[in-house]
Amino acid sequence: MRAGSVELAASTMFGTDRTREATKRWTVCAIALLACSDARQVSSSSAGLPVQWVDSLALRSLADIDARLTAHYDYFGTLAHAGTRAIPTTCKEWLELHAQGYAAAGSSEARADDAAIARCVTLEWLRSARAAQRGWVRDIHWGELPLSQLPAALATTESPEREHAVLAASAAQRSLQDLDGSARIRRSPIANSCEITERDNQSNILLRVEAWGDFNGDGLDDVLATIINSRTQGDYQRTRLLALTRSAADQKLRVVRER
Repeated sequence: MRAGSVELAASTMFGTDRTREATKRWTVCAIALLACSDARQVSSSSAGLPVQWVDSLALRSLADIDARLTAHYDYFGTLAHAGTRAIPTTCKEWLELHAQGYAAAGSSEARADDAAIARCVTLEWLRSARAAQRGWVRDIHWGELPLSQLPAALATTESPEREHAVLAASAAQRSLQDLDGSARIRRSPIANSCEITERDNQSNILLRVEAWGDFNGDGLDDVLATIINSRTQGDYQRTRLLALTRSAADQKLRVVRER
């Protein structure tokens, strides 16, 4: 992906106020990193399937996580709780504030806060990840995966009505294809990822893999993925982190953990 393309994409997605400019800078850096390599780093565990993560996380080993969580970072948005406002400067501070009930201080701060999910929660979950005993998620070719093997929970939920429909489909264990017959999947220029268009190109899903391992303690191998949902028109965007797994290679993926 060319640097100019990254700048143009970020400029299109974000406005010009202070928070959106900070989020734009974060996005430019993140996309550039994600696009450059699909290499995987592996934990030193010899038991089962070791924890792995993509090279763009810039971790030499799991022992680096604490240092990364306390490293200074400039692009967090303002958080608020019970009349008090705070701007974290590290992932550790961001996680602690959210645990206390802090949230983005308005819609203008929400995107910067969403961006921190992919950065900070990924590190937090990796710190407690374990080697998996068995699994069927490490060799998925994401751009070629049938939509019948992706859960409805990935869908964009920009309105209460749409959220209700997606929750109902998820409770019924329906696939993304079941929910939206017009959805289409394609490869992404970002490594270990795919792009999905929904509802006749009205909305989009970017799925970007971050790591592999057992993230919920059940022994099954999970794939940790950042999900970015957006609308084709307007400025709606939402970022989530999901741990997905399955019990056989031909089964639909299911969500076992979400943030």
